[in-house]
Amino acid sequence: WVCASCSRPPLEAHFNHRARPMASADCLVCFEAMGDRVPLDELVTGNGDRIRSGKDCRHPICAPCMAGYVSARVDALRVHDILCPAEGCTRRLFVPDVDKLVSRGHLAPEMRERFVEIRSRDFSARADEFSSEMSRALDIEDYELLKQLWLTTRLCPRCKVVIERSEGCNSFYCICGHHFDYQSAPRVVGNGVRKFCSKVALAQKLQIPVGIAMRCRHVRQLSRVVSLAAALGITTQAAGELQARATSGDEAAREAIRRLRRAALEADDDV
Repeated sequence: WVCASCSRPPLEAHFNHRARPMASADCLVCFEAMGDRVPLDELVTGNGDRIRSGKDCRHPICAPCMAGYVSARVDALRVHDILCPAEGCTRRLFVPDVDKLVSRGHLAPEMRERFVEIRSRDFSARADEFSSEMSRALDIEDYELLKQLWLTTRLCPRCKVVIERSEGCNSFYCICGHHFDYQSAPRVVGNGVRKFCSKVALAQKLQIPVGIAMRCRHVRQLSRVVSLAAALGITTQAAGELQARATSGDEAAREAIRRLRRAALEADDDV
């Protein structure tokens, strides 16, 4: 069940309702005198990306209560968009804030690992969905978009969030805190495909769906697919599928190609 007034799970609602601004130096959650506190200052990644701007909200939430709040969110599998528990505050918590809670002994390392794992799981699902959408776009013939995505975007190896680079070196820091080499990171589209840009460029030149080009092992095979389609009088889509099956040893596909070639030659003789 959820709280009727704020629609939050029970434990999270407990923190939300108790964390109301008040003019005291006591913690807004436990009402004890403030001890250790994790400030929510401006947060910048190692390569200069600002993921939290502005000054610390300075709301008196003690570190143990903040750790309890984070734990409640992790237990509820809601680790994205975690805000400062103070009512109306919009300051978000990120992995570096959780790391501080761990380093100060207020949060168990295992809880931190669950926090990162759940965030990674969610981003992985989003990345898979995005890649699936892009795979469907391979047949839309949006050549320039695909080339741009292949050249300028990568996936964080840890959390799978999509990262775009406009300039700079290959030393990158993700918002999850992971430091990695940009050039060797997984690509959003065409990951693992040899000469992806060359295939897209040739598909653009021949005005054929990029999906056909991706099914060809190399550019020379793609040229054969186009020639086969022209010779047999069939679509490049059908020619690509036949060529792929024939190359893999499918005798039925090879016989179909021979039969279509004979039919095409007979049609030429009749003309």
